[in-house]
Amino acid sequence: MKKTKLGVIVGFVSIILLSCQTKELSVSATKIKEQAITIENLADLNTDIYREISKYDVILMGEMHGTMEPSEFVYGLSKLIADKEGNVTLALELPSSLLTGMTDNMTKERLKVFDFFSGENRTGQNGEACLDLIYKANQDSRINLEFIDNYIASTRDSSMYAAICEIKKAAPYTKIVTLTGNIHNRLIPYNDEQRIGGYLLGDTVNFDPTRIMSINHYFNHGTMLNNIGNGLELQTFDPSDNIYNQTISSKMYLCSRISEEIPAHTHFLYTEEVTHSNPIQTE
Repeated sequence: MKKTKLGVIVGFVSIILLSCQTKELSVSATKIKEQAITIENLADLNTDIYREISKYDVILMGEMHGTMEPSEFVYGLSKLIADKEGNVTLALELPSSLLTGMTDNMTKERLKVFDFFSGENRTGQNGEACLDLIYKANQDSRINLEFIDNYIASTRDSSMYAAICEIKKAAPYTKIVTLTGNIHNRLIPYNDEQRIGGYLLGDTVNFDPTRIMSINHYFNHGTMLNNIGNGLELQTFDPSDNIYNQTISSKMYLCSRISEEIPAHTHFLYTEEVTHSNPIQTE
């Protein structure tokens, strides 16, 4: 088991904290107190969350692969939107070719047989979190499940953006929730490459830029099972005091971004703990 500091993996949190002066920290704390929406259960979200997300047509959720919380949250969002609006599209950063033949109401055991889940888990993505998400979403006829990581353009991000455009054209009044790695949902370029969020903001023909929501996952301590360059390994994060867990008592909440200096996302999901997604167990 490898221990590593939180900032190594999710440096955006450390960057915010280190770049803020005392006055700026005070402003950020005030924003958290005023804007944070408490969450009791990631998979069973309340009306206050809906009031916030109802302002948006596309909700981009970013994750570190190999973690449970973002998957649980997008399922909760999808179910909440379906309850309020009748239907929703959930689009996942998965290749459709590895899930060809999936039908409604499949059991988990049947889903495990697909190439995506039976193949080697190199990144942590094809673990229990993803299996649980697909299984639950697939049981709900109001959730239209789409897989968008298919090369139909020059880059992965432009391809996934193009897939979202097709979803939008097919159902223009249905909200779209996506789950991708936390680089892909950025609203600004990363390594000089435009990402899904940036493509959506720039497409004013198909999308209203003010109705694009991008959420990143902040956390304090826990574990994740993924690959950051050394192969699949379990990362462990020790707890520490910071503005996110010291400002309010809530262990989980959704909040608008608190620093305009880092405009990569519009919101963040905070969970006190991050939990790793176990590999799929096959007989």
